[in-house]
Amino acid sequence: MKETMSFKPFFESKMKDALLKARERPAIVATKAARLEKAKETHKAIQAALKGGKIVSIRARKTPDFEAPAVDHHLVMHQGSLMLVDPRGMGKHVSLLTASDTGHIVVNFKEKNRRAPKPIYLHAGHGGVGDMIETDVDSSPYRVSMAGGNPQFRGLPDLSEETSKFRIMNLLEQRLEKKKLVM
Repeated sequence: MKETMSFKPFFESKMKDALLKARERPAIVATKAARLEKAKETHKAIQAALKGGKIVSIRARKTPDFEAPAVDHHLVMHQGSLMLVDPRGMGKHVSLLTASDTGHIVVNFKEKNRRAPKPIYLHAGHGGVGDMIETDVDSSPYRVSMAGGNPQFRGLPDLSEETSKFRIMNLLEQRLEKKKLVM
């Protein structure tokens, strides 16, 4: 009987902590259906941009958490296949892009040596249709060379903070700050 009495306050304190954390993070409070809808809209926008011959620059994370560190990546159609290019210029062949109910777009890569690499999660955005930037291929001509069997891209749009054209991270931070101030 004493064990059940001591468990009840412990359980109630855990529930209070969970509710406080949920109030602090507005991205988690949103429903799964709304996040899935946002991810589907962004997925359609990415597909349309890629079909239109554009390079898509978007934030990517290793975990499906909006507060996890994110890095700018490029999605490029190269020789008929979709490639995800990291900031160092190394490209990976994408096998599948799917919208997720976490509010991200899951990127699965093609297998190598019977081992499936871990997926990467693209940011589907809070405000408009995704937080991404489209660039014409003609305005940023890139070249591809092979480095150790992997394609290496040079000449893609510069995503450093010095350029005013690419400010994805700043836009995301401003939107998150506005949401925190409003809440």
